[in-house]
Amino acid sequence: MRWYPQDEVTYATIQTYLELYRNIHHTQDLLVGIVYENPQIKKSSKLLEALLADPLSSGSESWFQTLESRPRDINNMVSFSSDELVELLLPEAFQRTTNKITAESPVLSAAYRSQFPQVFDPLDSKPNNLILLEVNRDSDVSKLVDVCHFFIYVSNEFSTLMDAMPRHVQKKILVTVVDNPEYSPLSSEVSPVTFDMHYNVTHHAVKINSHKMVLGVREYFAEGSKAGSDYFDNLQQSNILELYKFLLWFLRTENLRDWLFHVIREEISHNTILEQYIRNVYDDLRLHTLIDCSSSMHAELQKDFIPNTDKFFLQKLRWWMLYWKNDNVEYALKDYFMANFMPKSISAYNYVKGQVVARLEDQKFAKYPDTFSISNPLDAFKQNLINERILLEVQLVVYATIMSAFIYYQLPFTILSLLGYGWFGIQAKTAIAVTSLGWVLGFNQVSKQWHEFSHKWLAKLYDEVRLVISKGCIDNGLLKELNARYEGAKDLARIRREVAESLDKVK
Repeated sequence: MRWYPQDEVTYATIQTYLELYRNIHHTQDLLVGIVYENPQIKKSSKLLEALLADPLSSGSESWFQTLESRPRDINNMVSFSSDELVELLLPEAFQRTTNKITAESPVLSAAYRSQFPQVFDPLDSKPNNLILLEVNRDSDVSKLVDVCHFFIYVSNEFSTLMDAMPRHVQKKILVTVVDNPEYSPLSSEVSPVTFDMHYNVTHHAVKINSHKMVLGVREYFAEGSKAGSDYFDNLQQSNILELYKFLLWFLRTENLRDWLFHVIREEISHNTILEQYIRNVYDDLRLHTLIDCSSSMHAELQKDFIPNTDKFFLQKLRWWMLYWKNDNVEYALKDYFMANFMPKSISAYNYVKGQVVARLEDQKFAKYPDTFSISNPLDAFKQNLINERILLEVQLVVYATIMSAFIYYQLPFTILSLLGYGWFGIQAKTAIAVTSLGWVLGFNQVSKQWHEFSHKWLAKLYDEVRLVISKGCIDNGLLKELNARYEGAKDLARIRREVAESLDKVK
């Protein structure tokens, strides 16, 4: 049950749930992320200052000023103490770039936080410490989903912009805090809460006015007890106490645990594909997509590649062209095959392979291993043909054919005619005729050998391409990869179902 395969997000949430479940009678350190909707609200909101301010405590002005002057271009982590345990909450890469602030605010401390006994029943669990992580780098939000217990989303109005965030981030947002100067409900230490306290409500909203709260705090620091009345008025009118109570309620281990359980069950139900659906996708790919792909490849071979290649040899590589192309025969063939070797089929293989991966690896947040990946056999055949075989199988034959005709026919007859003309008195016409005969016989030999060779070589090439399509691309390629990924998808769906059943037993 503790292993949720290839899904680091859900796995981390399950581990958090189990940790809370096992340690319900122990004080734990809970990390809560604060995410701003846009740069404007990030700059204007005083949520962190309003939430943590404690002007009635001596010495609080110092850390409050530190909080107000914190950098806004990097992530800030605020804790009650500089305990080394805080360092363990973030990956090392984030530790190096995160500004750490110590604020002795009772909101952060399990020992000093108000329990609002007039509003809430006594705890079943030990109270927990709170560590706040202000995420100022948008790119870091997704990376922190498996680290933070939940997120606070800060906006200046009720909007749907949160819907644009990745789903796994959205599901970890427990509350949207709407922070603006407009009217906020009044709240006091004894007023009943307005939020739904049941864990199956996965998202909440609280309206506050952080500027009003911070204004009261600053006045109290400046004027002392004389500003006490104004401070308490601002405290109630800002509705910060409602946010206090909300956090207190969901920082309780049993409540946060139950909320996380509900999130996990929703995610598993939403993201897990039924095994019957996987079977239907597999059958469709095997019986339709792969067969259509095979047919299109063979059609391209018969209708395009074979006629075009035969035409190329007939028009561009006639036997007499070997003399003036010579070394360039290799490059002419390489250029031709580079541009014309089964381009549609190579693309079709990649497309169908992508279809296999996309349709069978469609379970959200699952990181599938690429152990089943098979390279494109047609493309590999093409590269081998261009890089090695043309030189070894064709260009060397061109050299050998021209040289053999010259050595066995053209050179001997030329020498014979010269000797006859110079030493034995053969007439010039006869000598020229003998020389011409030798060269004609040589040309005939080149023509015959090149025709026989090119015919056999092309026939062999076409048969090899047919075999690559049938065996390499389909049987040992796409079909093999389809079967392997089908088994992997089935196993993943089964294990996810078993995880959900195990979680139900734990609950």
